[in-house]
Amino acid sequence: MDNARDALIESWLAEVDVGNDVYEAESSSDEEIDNLEEEDHQSESEQEQDIPGEGSDESSEEDNPPQQRRRRTDFYRGGRKEQLAKNNPRRLHVTVFDDHIIHLITKYTNKKIDYIKEKYRRERDAKQTNETEIRDGAFRLSNERHDIVMRMAQPVLGKNMNITMDNWFSSLRTAKQLFENGTTMVGTVRKDKREVPREFRVARGNPLHSSKFGFHPPCTLLSYVAKPNKVVIMISTMHNDATIDEDSGDSRKPEVITYYNRTKNGVDLVDKMCSMYDVARNSRRWPLTVFFRLLNLSALNALCIYTANKNYEHVSRRESLIDLSLAWMKPLAQKRLEKKRCQEHSQ
Repeated sequence: MDNARDALIESWLAEVDVGNDVYEAESSSDEEIDNLEEEDHQSESEQEQDIPGEGSDESSEEDNPPQQRRRRTDFYRGGRKEQLAKNNPRRLHVTVFDDHIIHLITKYTNKKIDYIKEKYRRERDAKQTNETEIRDGAFRLSNERHDIVMRMAQPVLGKNMNITMDNWFSSLRTAKQLFENGTTMVGTVRKDKREVPREFRVARGNPLHSSKFGFHPPCTLLSYVAKPNKVVIMISTMHNDATIDEDSGDSRKPEVITYYNRTKNGVDLVDKMCSMYDVARNSRRWPLTVFFRLLNLSALNALCIYTANKNYEHVSRRESLIDLSLAWMKPLAQKRLEKKRCQEHSQ
């Protein structure tokens, strides 16, 4: 049974070129004709059917027995008596699209790549793939903003630390869940958020540099009139009072805003430093793009740790990157030196 199934799957994936004879003989016109299969069943919710006792005198109870009530279940039962939840598409997909099928797809995809790679001038344009690149399972993660924040904050949860974020990621739900996991949050909030009251969105009628506070433990909501027609809305689980920073002078900025201004430049600074000595190159393969990003961040993190171990003495980033590059190149260079040289081509 397994051999027959494998042979059938292989025939689907083989992609044998059979020429154009069949396709040219089927149609002589330039228009493309769609061949559709006719099916007996109907997908409409309302269907027309003959009702016993209306329009037919020959029908009887024996010909039309009453329908039996069937118990509705939320599981499908497979051939191996497996129960699969209907509301879990991921489990259903993995069950019918298992590792064996992934292996076959990878195998015949590489055969196709070998068949067409002669058409490409560079070898890297037609590299073989692998099961990790074909598979979508482990890398299929939620891209919702709340889920992204919780995944990125996983290493610092429960360590009584604070996270500063902009209005793209901050929300009341995220602030509460981070606080429940022992982590505070300070961030700006968009005006169109449902949890922001109407009074906090409008600057008209409020004095310049005035502030409004709203408290809903553990969250503090702030509306600050920075300009005559502009308000800054912030949320914080780190601050629980209406303290005004005296060092801000006539601006009378709340402590929430001054703290945010001191800590908001972390991501921008990292991006700026990575772009100064960027190793990334244009690529159409996402693993290579991720690899370039990891190289930039790992080199910067290594410099931070090295500087801390040197009691925060000044360390040239350029020189440290050169030393790091030479250290990575040395094993390969040593291996190439030990390799026997190819004989010169005699003419």
